[in-house]
Amino acid sequence: SGERYYSKDFMEKEWEFMWTKVWQIAGWASEIPNPDDFFVYKIRREEILVVRQKDNSIKAFYNVCPHRGNKLFYEDFGFVKDIGCRFHGWKFNLDGTNQSVSDSETFRDEVLCYDLDLSSVKVEEECGFVWVTMHEKPMPVREYLGEVAEHLDLYDVGNMNVIRHVHSEWAANWKTGLEAFY
Repeated sequence: SGERYYSKDFMEKEWEFMWTKVWQIAGWASEIPNPDDFFVYKIRREEILVVRQKDNSIKAFYNVCPHRGNKLFYEDFGFVKDIGCRFHGWKFNLDGTNQSVSDSETFRDEVLCYDLDLSSVKVEEECGFVWVTMHEKPMPVREYLGEVAEHLDLYDVGNMNVIRHVHSEWAANWKTGLEAFY
């Protein structure tokens, strides 16, 4: 029925049963060519921080401090040496591990007894793209893509560069926009 294009209930079901479970293209791998480069991928109510590591691998985290849920990055992309929370000044290494807790002696013990590291998101680099998923146990992205991966390989996206970013908001359901360009 047409409800799948305008129903808020259907939108919530897509979020719960689809968007949080599938691999998504977060960006081009060429957007973070060097260690310490980052970008933030936004999908509905979540923001995911994607960071190139010193060993050239990629890690991804929810863009929030584990202490109070304060947003960590307000910029969409750039270069950083560490990650800091503006609320209490907690610091994190680029691999997501906690580097320091400012004024730790002022916090109750129960505040500091949980995992103080950033919450990671599954990430893979494949076919020239950076893919993320919020699913806890996803299949490898290449397996998920199936034969589509072979088609993407032909474009050699890994050797392309983004020239400019364009953001547009439509007063329409995502499926309407997608189907308009089929």
